[in-house]
Amino acid sequence: MALLRPLAFLAFVAVTVVAFYFSEHTLVRRGYVVGFVAVLVVASATGVAMFPAVTMHKFADTVDEESTYHEFRIADESGTEIEYDQRASAPVIGTRHASLALATVEEYDDEKRLEIAAFLLEQAIEHRTDVESGPSFSERVRYPRHMHVEGWSATELEDVGEFDRLVIYERTVRYDDDAGSIENRSERKLLEIDPDEERIEGPAA
Repeated sequence: MALLRPLAFLAFVAVTVVAFYFSEHTLVRRGYVVGFVAVLVVASATGVAMFPAVTMHKFADTVDEESTYHEFRIADESGTEIEYDQRASAPVIGTRHASLALATVEEYDDEKRLEIAAFLLEQAIEHRTDVESGPSFSERVRYPRHMHVEGWSATELEDVGEFDRLVIYERTVRYDDDAGSIENRSERKLLEIDPDEERIEGPAA
């Protein structure tokens, strides 16, 4: 699969270039459209995400009976925590946040951990100022994001003091096979990183 995906991508690009070059021929145009639709049908029938049908097939990703992921939270001086608003660090959104949190716990050394925590904390502080001052004109007219992200509200931030440190949790969700609903959740704190004091605590430290 590691080789198949890049080969499929290169094949699609090559076929598209050829089809574009010979686009004046009706047979080529029709053949390209038929082939493209066929790829979509195969992706839908098999549930295999393959470029160019990566996000076009009708099947959602399968979910295991138990799912574990990592998430960032921000804590204030008193220990009050709030889930990290992914809009604060625009280049790192969605599943990339979970991947970065996992890498911070399992792969990076303390120097890299402090660097990541300092960046995310600084971005969070700036974003908090924007949230509390209300949406700007540019935000109101900006094209909507391609994914839904639950963000902070000014009301929610009233109960949180000045951001002090970054916290990483491991969360486990267990699903009911029959109903497909969440059966139970559990979480444990893995790391607490204070970049100002260069302090890293927790079982994963």
